[in-house]
Amino acid sequence: GAASLALAVIGAAAILLGGHVFGSGEADAILKNEMAFSKARAEVVGVALAEGCPGGKALILVSTENEARKDSPTIKGLSSGFGSAISIDGIEAIGETLPSPDGQGPGITTPTAAKFDSALARHPNASIIVATGLPMDAKNMAFWRIPANARPALVLLSGEAHMLKSLIAGNFVAAAVVVRPDLQSLDEKADKDPQKAFASRYLLITPENIARIADENPGLFN
Repeated sequence: GAASLALAVIGAAAILLGGHVFGSGEADAILKNEMAFSKARAEVVGVALAEGCPGGKALILVSTENEARKDSPTIKGLSSGFGSAISIDGIEAIGETLPSPDGQGPGITTPTAAKFDSALARHPNASIIVATGLPMDAKNMAFWRIPANARPALVLLSGEAHMLKSLIAGNFVAAAVVVRPDLQSLDEKADKDPQKAFASRYLLITPENIARIADENPGLFN
């Protein structure tokens, strides 16, 4: 599907970057385009939160230390979108590097439930959590057991729609970005306007619009 296609290209770009395989410059161009989309995605989410939760304190959770840098596309995009409406309470890398299945090459760094919960415990004043994605062992997160009136709003910058449906509908996830199901190619250049770039590739799903998005995109949540 479209989401798998997106992950494959982003993963390939990351591997090329890690191995410094730039050759003709094609890999560099792909990576820059993906970074532009990542920044646009974060900025649009930041703007939506600034409008919907002014005065909020955000804890940003990413996988790697590179993503946690202030000049990373995600942090730059969120900061720009937040403006002065939302303060950043903290930025934490909660990934754990797992060995690659074949034992060759770099392993995959993925968030874990334990590190998610530990990061949140260090930031008790956070009213919003913006995470690049859910841990693979998300079912083990103590976060879900926090009473609804005390639980920070959880916003996900990526995820699989069919896995998020019940979490969004049940108000456990306040908003989540998914790849458009009608996306045919990742070759399109990111528009300089963040809103246009976002709309060409992503959907932002919330408890308020989930029914409409399901109607407009048959099969998205299957």
